[in-house]
Amino acid sequence: MKAIKLNAYMGAARFPVNLSCSPEILPLPPFSTVRGMIHRACGWHECHDIGLFVSGRGMQNQEFQMLWQGGYQFKRLSEEQKKRWSLIIEHNGTYTGFVQSPKLLHFLSDLELELYIKPGDEDFYCVYNSLKHPAEFLSLGRHEDVLRIDSVEIVDLQRKKEVGTLKNDSYVPKKYLLFDNFACKEYNINHKYDYTRKGFRRFQKIQCCYLDKGTEVLSELFDDDAPVFLI
Repeated sequence: MKAIKLNAYMGAARFPVNLSCSPEILPLPPFSTVRGMIHRACGWHECHDIGLFVSGRGMQNQEFQMLWQGGYQFKRLSEEQKKRWSLIIEHNGTYTGFVQSPKLLHFLSDLELELYIKPGDEDFYCVYNSLKHPAEFLSLGRHEDVLRIDSVEIVDLQRKKEVGTLKNDSYVPKKYLLFDNFACKEYNINHKYDYTRKGFRRFQKIQCCYLDKGTEVLSELFDDDAPVFLI
């Protein structure tokens, strides 16, 4: 089976855990974010089916930043409102107030990624050429988090069902773990989305475990001796 292997690097990145009130972030980009990057690279505006395996490793960091918060609207500009808000914007007779507050942000640094991508046959070389020779700088997550592409190659994955050792930290579907009581960090990761009638995104999610490099897993696809899981 032919697939595209992408090695890339990000100096900094941030992938928030959905619906989390804590500053926790994902250790690797979610599938939906990688899919979005590929769609942008190819210039697609409709959803194309893509199989993905996401692996790599980054360093967890944190920092304090002063961020604008607020967005509270009011109709009368009083002296109290002037003291309360650092920034006030007037629009069509109403006012919106903002204030700067310190926030502790978690982020990844020195993120090295190894991605396996399996587009449909009709899209394969469009994806390969768009990643090999992108028309613009690509990013993952935030627009400012630029993705440096180090290599793009076509690999031939072998089908065989056996135990293998993970080459990198990876997202692995729980069903491929060798033991039911295997200890791991579980994430419900966004895969792809469609739009509701009101225009909101509705995500399909994949239950995965985040496993460390060197973990033994049962796999049905291999790149040489490295297990691959196309989701």
